[in-house]
Amino acid sequence: MYGFRYVVEATYDHEMWIHFNECFSYMPYACILCNVMFVHGGISEGIKRIEDINKHPKGMVPSPEMEELLWNDPADGISGFVFNEERMGFKKFGRDVLMDFLEGNSLMRVVRAHQPVRNGFCEMWDGKLITVFSSPETHPEGKGTLLLFENGEIEPTNLSV
Repeated sequence: MYGFRYVVEATYDHEMWIHFNECFSYMPYACILCNVMFVHGGISEGIKRIEDINKHPKGMVPSPEMEELLWNDPADGISGFVFNEERMGFKKFGRDVLMDFLEGNSLMRVVRAHQPVRNGFCEMWDGKLITVFSSPETHPEGKGTLLLFENGEIEPTNLSV
């Protein structure tokens, strides 16, 4: 047990964790603003077009493709999608498939979360992928970042505890 789940169960109990997951099940898998896709994890091997996301119903048990949107991670030095041993079998994705996804969907970049990064903010691949980690309480160094997003421009703002 780690991260957000650990904090919730240590502060409250397992039942509260179940309630959080029920709330999460109603949230959108992704959001598009000003040609930027915002998502929790990353891109999915089974999703080539943004429109494909809407074909997957919401619920407590997401489809495998939607689980990849929630949990896949980027990785330097790989091509395509590869098995991610650190994330219970989800996948890592390379720059090549991100660029194909962006081009195929007329997007400028993907902004993602869920993965602690130094200082709570990390740009990869010429700014085409941004990771923001906004929870200083669960970051190993107690750091988090918020993104201010206005007219397609992104400005990171540091948080710390």
